[in-house]
Amino acid sequence: MSLNQLTMTDVISDIIETLAMMTVEPAEKFGEFTPDFIGHIDFDGSVTGRLFLECTDEFASILAENLLGIDIDGLEEAHKWDAIGEFLNIICGNIVTEIFDNEKSFTLSSPQVNFVEKETWQANKDSNTDGQEVITFLADGFPIRFVLKVNN
Repeated sequence: MSLNQLTMTDVISDIIETLAMMTVEPAEKFGEFTPDFIGHIDFDGSVTGRLFLECTDEFASILAENLLGIDIDGLEEAHKWDAIGEFLNIICGNIVTEIFDNEKSFTLSSPQVNFVEKETWQANKDSNTDGQEVITFLADGFPIRFVLKVNN
């Protein structure tokens, strides 16, 4: 595991446990994990890049409940999207300052969240991730994956 992956693991684990109030276990592979949502946020500062989050509907529901304080009975799809976007914003801000430079400012884009098209996902799931930092977790037993892509 690279130094960046170790830092990402520490930062993300801490945020999931404290802010999202979920238990975290690192996981190397998920087998047939197919996300329901994929979100990303761009960053620009001393380096530029993009952070991706892939997660299940179940994870997004628990995240919305814990992060936004929404009762599960009143949960709507928009709450899941909002929770994923806010979660990405918090995670990305912490990762870029920890890994790249905590003395300089970074600009973060607005997070983008989309449903995953299963057919497209299956066709591209094994695409090359060389040069990207990939971290996978189980959060309250649900798989999530983060991919950090830094531009040269």
